[in-house]
Amino acid sequence: MAPLLAYWLKRHAASLLSVFALLVALTFVQSAESWVVRSLLLTITAGIIVLIFRRKRNEDNATTKQWGWLFFWSLVTHPLLDLHTTWGTQFLWPLPWKMSYNNIFVVDPLYTVPFMICVGAVMFMRRDSARRRWVNWLGIGISSAYMVFTIVCKRIAIGAIAASLERQHIAHTDFSTRPTPFNSILWTVNVDAGDHYLLGYHSLLDTKPEVEFVRVDKGLEALGPWADHEKVRRLQVLADRASLFGYRATPSCSAIALRTDGRARARQTVRVLLPAHSPRRWIHGWMKQRPLVHHPRTSARSSKRRTIPRMRRTHCGWN
Repeated sequence: MAPLLAYWLKRHAASLLSVFALLVALTFVQSAESWVVRSLLLTITAGIIVLIFRRKRNEDNATTKQWGWLFFWSLVTHPLLDLHTTWGTQFLWPLPWKMSYNNIFVVDPLYTVPFMICVGAVMFMRRDSARRRWVNWLGIGISSAYMVFTIVCKRIAIGAIAASLERQHIAHTDFSTRPTPFNSILWTVNVDAGDHYLLGYHSLLDTKPEVEFVRVDKGLEALGPWADHEKVRRLQVLADRASLFGYRATPSCSAIALRTDGRARARQTVRVLLPAHSPRRWIHGWMKQRPLVHHPRTSARSSKRRTIPRMRRTHCGWN
């Protein structure tokens, strides 16, 4: 892929940059909920593409080999970083042998800021300057050293948590750890204890050795006859392979929920409703990232404002 992109760039740089700009814009267009925002984004993207074709020249001082190395390292280092970050793209997911380390938060200023400063500095230096290469390697060295530091912190946290589970005689099948936002000192742990989960925090600066856990039941008995259903089993396997918070059945509506995080206000939840009367049909499933917002809406036939009633949250969703 890297040699192909380098050859394309040397032959016609404007078309490659235009395709790249369009792909980046489409990621924002798909996430936009309003057609006005989508139209605005597409209009801005079209203007950028026009400017690229008008101003971009095909001549540059770099060779095809140099461009190939640039694309190669860009394509290789990004997935390698995702292996280490929380909520990063996991290698080979959802296959059983997926890889994910979760040793650094996806936005860690101690990793990103020094590297960004060095990259910004080299942009204002001459290409033939010896200091330019030195500053560039300085940024790579600082960020790489901090990455190694987070791996050491994770190993220390895993050892302390495992020892605490053993001292408290807590039976479990597995547990996962990940750093809390913007640091590598405070770690959160999710313990799979069979019919329930145990959630807790551990700091490398803690003075007491024991980790305090909060129990969250899976509620698998609420599934009833659906416990051995093929799709339910598949959801449970996907939850385990994706290193999610896990799954929890809700008895009031016979639903199974897959949660990516145990915190009540910072989670993504996929809920699939299990029909009580129609075993052949799955009603629906959805991903909820944020609550619906209560807002006034003006009627088209009347000048009076009518307000939509505030939605009431139940175990299954919004009513």
